[in-house]
Amino acid sequence: MLTNLKVDMDALYLDFRKTGNREPYFKPYFRRMRLLSSLTFAECLENKGRFIKPLEKTISDICSERTWVMPCHDLKLDSFYGRTKVIDLGVAHRGSLLVLAYIQLGPRLSPEIKNLIRQKVKERVTEPFKDMINGKIKSNGWLTCDHNWNAVCLANVLAAGIGLSETKAEQDFFIDNGCKYIKYYLKGFPADGYCSEGTNYWNYGFSNYIYFSEIVSKTTGGKTDPLLWPEGVEVGYTWEVI
Repeated sequence: MLTNLKVDMDALYLDFRKTGNREPYFKPYFRRMRLLSSLTFAECLENKGRFIKPLEKTISDICSERTWVMPCHDLKLDSFYGRTKVIDLGVAHRGSLLVLAYIQLGPRLSPEIKNLIRQKVKERVTEPFKDMINGKIKSNGWLTCDHNWNAVCLANVLAAGIGLSETKAEQDFFIDNGCKYIKYYLKGFPADGYCSEGTNYWNYGFSNYIYFSEIVSKTTGGKTDPLLWPEGVEVGYTWEVI
């Protein structure tokens, strides 16, 4: 099976630095993400345990990667060598997919795999986001940019953060700051509703904005709906944990 393929991710990561060719690293990187998503949904649909073992193998493979930052976003290898904590598109997306598996299949996953997910997602996604917001580390540029990175990263960080939150205060933190910074993305739309990045990136960014909005709406019991903001609804809500 694809889950049994052995790949030296470190070597492929460093190879990008030499060649500038993304494909050798991207192939296993995105294959693992597709497997994680597909195996999670397959087990949810069939519900017979047939996909748990390959899913846990895929989760272990992803969590064993030295960094989830894409090599093209780590030109100085600061993330690879652990000198900085960066959340890029890949980090955020990996975190949300792992938490989705954790939430949907938690009782059927081994305690070791569940602990591994919590550890890695906190270490690479939720804690760095908290540290950025609290000024403990330098903020990533996407936090206040007006293009797809803002919507994609915030949507997936929000999914991971809400999914692993254990208290209302934690959920409040992710909702409050998500709603605060997602407005930078909205500022990037001109009067005609298009964007300078073209159709594909418009779709990419806005689909994640919809994802973001659904999480906020569901978590707040519909009291806050970012999809209504362009109609003049202001940020601000009161809600209870659901």
